[in-house]
Amino acid sequence: MKYYIILQPSIRSMGGEEMYTRNKVVSAREHGFVPIVIHSGIGEKIYIEDLKIYDKYEFSEFRYEPCVVSSKKKSIVLNRLRDILKDFSNDSIIESHEILVAEWGEWLAKELGIRHFIYMLLEHNSLYNKSLYDFFYFKYKRQELAGIVEATIPEMFKKYSKVVGYALPAYCTNTYEDIPCLDAFKVGKADFTIGTIGRTNKQYVQPMIDSILKFASIYKDKRFNVLYVGGSMDKQSEYNVISRFSSARNVNLYFTGMVFPISIELIRQMDVCIASSGSCIVSYNCGIPTIVVDGNDSKAIGIYGKTTDRLLFRGENDRVIEIEELLDKIFVQKIYKKEDDIKYVDIDFSTHWSFLKQMANKREYYDISNIKLPLKRKLLSIFLGYYYGLNPNSIKHRIITKTLRCLS
Repeated sequence: MKYYIILQPSIRSMGGEEMYTRNKVVSAREHGFVPIVIHSGIGEKIYIEDLKIYDKYEFSEFRYEPCVVSSKKKSIVLNRLRDILKDFSNDSIIESHEILVAEWGEWLAKELGIRHFIYMLLEHNSLYNKSLYDFFYFKYKRQELAGIVEATIPEMFKKYSKVVGYALPAYCTNTYEDIPCLDAFKVGKADFTIGTIGRTNKQYVQPMIDSILKFASIYKDKRFNVLYVGGSMDKQSEYNVISRFSSARNVNLYFTGMVFPISIELIRQMDVCIASSGSCIVSYNCGIPTIVVDGNDSKAIGIYGKTTDRLLFRGENDRVIEIEELLDKIFVQKIYKKEDDIKYVDIDFSTHWSFLKQMANKREYYDISNIKLPLKRKLLSIFLGYYYGLNPNSIKHRIITKTLRCLS
C-alpha cells in the first residue's frame, strides 16, 4: 500500500499549517496515496473536521530531538509506526514541516526505506549550528527540500552558504465560508474598522499593534474597531494583544480567538486588513484592501493585488513602508476601497507532485546522529523535557520550550 505520511507538531490548533495539511491529505488521496498524519500531540482542540481521524496518531517523542531519545524508545516509535502502516510499499513518502520533525522524518525514512521530503512551512527556520545545516544542505542537494516562498531556504542557509531556494505554494487559504457571523463578533458602529487575520504569536503582531495605536492616537476624534481573527496555543500572546488595545480610549477590540471556518460576513466588516503570508489572500479574496506585512522587519510591503503581489518578504527594490502610511491612504485619502466581488480559492497541488517526481531516485539518507545539540539545549531536553515527560500544554513545558528556543 502506498502511503503519504505527514509529520508535524500539531493538528490540535488552527492556522496555515493545519489547513495546508488538510488540503494535502485530500490531494494525496486523489493521487493514489493513503494519507496519514502523524503529530506530536501539542495543542488542545482540533478545529478542522478532516483531521480528527488522525488524532490517535500522536507520538509525544517527536517533541524532542532524536538524539535525546533512547534507542529503546526509538524502537517503540518505529514499531508503532509499522503497525499503523499496514503493508506499506517502498514508494510511500514522508513529508515533514519543521526542523524538529524533519530530523525524525529522516530517521524514519531510513528505517522504512522510503523517501523523505521536507517542506518548510514556517516563515523563519533557525539552524542553531553547522551540524544541523549539514543535514538540511544534504536534503537541499538531493532536491528533497523546499519552502513556501523562494526566500525561505536562502534565509535559512544565509549564515553558512548562498543558495537558490526551491519554493512550492502552500495552499491554506480556503478557510472562509458563506456562513452567518456569530453575534459576539459583529462589530459596533465606528468610523474605521481595522482587521487582521492570523496567530497572535506571529513576529509582526506587536509592531502592527504599535502602528494601529499610533494611527488611532493621531485621530483621537475618530472611533476605531479592531477585529482580530485568530489566536494561539500560546495564551500569553493572546493576553498581550487584548491588554495592548484595552489602554486605547478610542479603540474597541473584537477578538475571536482561533476559529474555523471563518465567516465571510465576519471578514466583510473590515475596512482594511493587515496581515502576512496566506492570511492576506483570505481578506483580499473577500474584497478587503489588504496591507501586507514583511516577515523580516514587520513593516508594510504594500497593498496586496494593488501595489504588490508579494505575501511574505519584499523584493530587493521594494521600499520599506510604515503601516500608518497605508492606513492613511485607505481611510483619509480613500485611494483603496472595499470591493464587492468574492473570490474562491483554486487549489492545485500539481507543482508539489512534479517536485516529488524530480527528487533523486537513489535512496540515500543522512545519519542524524551527526546532528549535535548545543550542550545547554541538550541538557534541558534530557533532564527537564523528555525524561520528566511534561505535558506539552503545561506551564512548565512552555517555559522549557521558550528556554530551548533562546538557546538555539
